[in-house]
Amino acid sequence: PPPGCDGLAAGRWFDFQDDEFRLARPGEWVRLTPDPAASDGVAARMPGGHNEWAVALPLDAPALARSKGQRWRMAVAVRVEKTGQEGVAFTYGLYDGEAKKGLGGGAVKAADIKGDGYALYEVGTHQAGPQRYLWVAPAGNAANVPAVWVDRFVLVAPE
Repeated sequence: PPPGCDGLAAGRWFDFQDDEFRLARPGEWVRLTPDPAASDGVAARMPGGHNEWAVALPLDAPALARSKGQRWRMAVAVRVEKTGQEGVAFTYGLYDGEAKKGLGGGAVKAADIKGDGYALYEVGTHQAGPQRYLWVAPAGNAANVPAVWVDRFVLVAPE
């Protein structure tokens, strides 16, 4: 189970892996790549020279539809290849296509990245929906961040 989910009942958490990601311009903006540090041995690797939302997770899974009205604590597991401390490393969030607006997320500075492993970044607590999706993008800062890796998205029902 993802961090923080040990002992939680089935249906109280979801772990969405790379095979469920929507990838934009595979091979150019993002590539599924073997990664021994990833929870399933594969992650989505984005080169740091662009700022496109190249990794997304549509929140229309049937299991989420059955939990209509449920709010979820949403997070993404990201690791950063870093060569410098300047600027933003990556951005992430939740987008609502129906309302045409972002609902949560943020920007992580290269200087704030501690270590070289995966860390969970909280998006916020929100409802899932057919026109909502979680996303991650590098920040166009390849001089300091050669690559951004996405392992998984985690949704947990708050207590």
